[in-house]
Amino acid sequence: MVRKDLALPVDGFTVTGSVNSLDGAGFLSFRYAKVTGNDLMRAWLSLLLLQAADPAAQATALHIHREGLTRINAVEEPLTVLKEFLDVYRQGLCKPVHLFPKSSHAYAEAMKKYGKDKRATQEARRTWEGSRYQRGEAGDAALLLCFAGTDPLDDEFRELALAVYGPILDAMGAGT
Repeated sequence: MVRKDLALPVDGFTVTGSVNSLDGAGFLSFRYAKVTGNDLMRAWLSLLLLQAADPAAQATALHIHREGLTRINAVEEPLTVLKEFLDVYRQGLCKPVHLFPKSSHAYAEAMKKYGKDKRATQEARRTWEGSRYQRGEAGDAALLLCFAGTDPLDDEFRELALAVYGPILDAMGAGT
């Protein structure tokens, strides 16, 4: 593994950080647990940064998890995709955005699988509320403070879930 330090200007921001790369061929991560939206987001953003730093590289991201291997393929315009992420970040600097890692991932995944908003919203709500055996995001103190008295799984939630997790799911290849 090769560590790449990056500083990329993107739409008025300078994205800085380090990515552990597979000799420029991509990004590898692993965690022996069920794959989560956070795992996918980390792999996706690392891949986008590697691609943006070296547009000629044919990089992929691989995440090894308890169920197997998830591959995320390169995109044609990584800077455009990074700009879209930064647009959501910019919104979040002004107000709490309705983007929640677990629930948003569940919604986008169900939309991709079933193509039905009602079913996807049910999946997201199940993830948001949790169960007797798994804590939901609704119990997070910061989220309670920001979204008390509202239904955070609204139109903004659905739009952001698809805008953020949709491209990740689209870029996932065989072996997931």
